[in-house]
Amino acid sequence: MCDVARQRWSACRFSEGRVAFCITHGLIGKKSGTDEIFHQPLHGMNSTFRKNGRGELVSYVDLSAHFANVERIDLLKCDIEGSEQRFFETYPDVLTKTHAVVVEFHPEFCDPAICIGLLKDAGFTKHRVLSKDRQFSLEYLWKA
Repeated sequence: MCDVARQRWSACRFSEGRVAFCITHGLIGKKSGTDEIFHQPLHGMNSTFRKNGRGELVSYVDLSAHFANVERIDLLKCDIEGSEQRFFETYPDVLTKTHAVVVEFHPEFCDPAICIGLLKDAGFTKHRVLSKDRQFSLEYLWKA
């Protein structure tokens, strides 16, 4: 998927508008180690929790180190197919410097109530559910 993402982003010609981007191959949720991600027919459903399909061992990316020199993150999009709770538990430092989060919760793999509590602890006082069904919800949280 990283190669496809690099091709698509390069085609956008962001460099002409002086927009920088970096694609990093890795998993998000823990600060270190590896896990097996399973490839699904719909790539947007690839997950370490859905243990069917072809698996691939991938290293975790330490976002604290990655964003160490970043003062503020305006928007964090979190669509990590079940690793949301693990991410919010692991990265309170990243959440502290983040202004707004859009997150897709997968209740079969994480507890959205715990996740929202962790986000509130990090200062996210405003909350809107954008869409919700039995399989997932899309939610927007931000700091006032």
